[in-house]
Amino acid sequence: SFQQTDILGPDRHGLLLVVEDTAKQNFEWGIDVGDELAKRDEWGSDLWPPLLRSWSNELTEDEHRKVLCQLSRGELYQEYARLVADVLYTLVRNGGAPYAPGLLPKANGIAMTLWEHLDHDESSDKSSDWHNQAIVHPGGVLTQFWLGSLSLWRKAQDPKPDALYGEYLDALSRIVQEKSLAGRLGRSVLGSQLPFLLAVDEKWTRENLLPLFMANDNISDYQTVWDGFRYVSLNPPMAELMKAPFLEAASQIKSDIFDGPRRANFIEAYTLMLVYYVDDPIRDWIPAFFNNSDEEDQSHFASRIHELLRRMNEEKQQALWKRWLKRYWQNRLKGVPKPLNTGEIERMLNWLPYLENDVFPEAVALAVRMPKKPMQLGLSIHKINHSDLWRRYPEAVAKLLIHLGGYKSPSYSWYKGKELIDKLIESDIPESLKEKLKELCATLGLG
Repeated sequence: SFQQTDILGPDRHGLLLVVEDTAKQNFEWGIDVGDELAKRDEWGSDLWPPLLRSWSNELTEDEHRKVLCQLSRGELYQEYARLVADVLYTLVRNGGAPYAPGLLPKANGIAMTLWEHLDHDESSDKSSDWHNQAIVHPGGVLTQFWLGSLSLWRKAQDPKPDALYGEYLDALSRIVQEKSLAGRLGRSVLGSQLPFLLAVDEKWTRENLLPLFMANDNISDYQTVWDGFRYVSLNPPMAELMKAPFLEAASQIKSDIFDGPRRANFIEAYTLMLVYYVDDPIRDWIPAFFNNSDEEDQSHFASRIHELLRRMNEEKQQALWKRWLKRYWQNRLKGVPKPLNTGEIERMLNWLPYLENDVFPEAVALAVRMPKKPMQLGLSIHKINHSDLWRRYPEAVAKLLIHLGGYKSPSYSWYKGKELIDKLIESDIPESLKEKLKELCATLGLG
């Protein structure tokens, strides 16, 4: 009943902080406060939130049993659904406590009842990130609880189940079918755990989750699973299953579906698919992307290839080059499926320092055929100068620099250019190239 009377004195907020801290230090005291509030029917009291937060900390098995008894009070659900869901999730989060499997039946029952009390009329058609919204919404937190509970339950079974059963099947199916905001956010969480669900029950996942990745009349429903999928680590089986959704989604790049950062996120995932999981994307995947994207998207695609090349060893670079990257570059020089734009040219030039061994001279031979555009990044020259490429392939590097000299680029893009040219002039390259390099220094004012 305490209320602040002095503007500079103790206030209600301070009281609630003390309640939370005290409940953390003295668990039984917090339970007693909860029992007293329940006895008085004080379900709207602002003392419940600090108590519930205090129960989200590390607890013993006996303490967790007592907390679950507190959470069984359905009167809490209308006002404090998110906090109750948080406490439930604590039981199974990060693999759960050793005693957690024995408490799952009680916790699962509470989760089922809590879901029924969520606002099923609540709706939202727009979100900049459905998954980030999900992890702080009771519907998303409950979905995380169900996945954690399922994981713990499966580990305790011998033999391990090969499909979803009972309350887990009911709960996840309800999340997939629920039309409210809670269901939509729950599906974003499910989308982020697609590999796990495939391992648990491939048939159910194929029939219930994979179709959500195909375009439909509801933009937000489509966005929510793709927002979740952003957190999936691709592997060969997963990539194989997602090929059709990726190709279909490529046709939607220009639509409102992939607004804001979603577009960049999708392009990054699409590029990863092409680089690692599609044997020959030239016929279908490349046209699907370029026929539905703009110059900014295409430049971003080239940037992502650059990033992936940078992380590869020489063996993987060579394999990618032979598999499709060389043919892709050759086609783009012919304007297939579209002519190269300025942003792409600049970013593709920066692939060169990461194409080593015999790939580098072949790549340079293609690079010097690209249209000459002003270059802003200047990374190729600097990186080549600090690599072993100029020593191993001095003639190819010399031809590249002479070609770059016609790009009318700002002076900073030639950082370390003079140093590199001097080393090339001292190397064993034809005299004609040395003369052109000297002319290049003079033209660019690299004294």
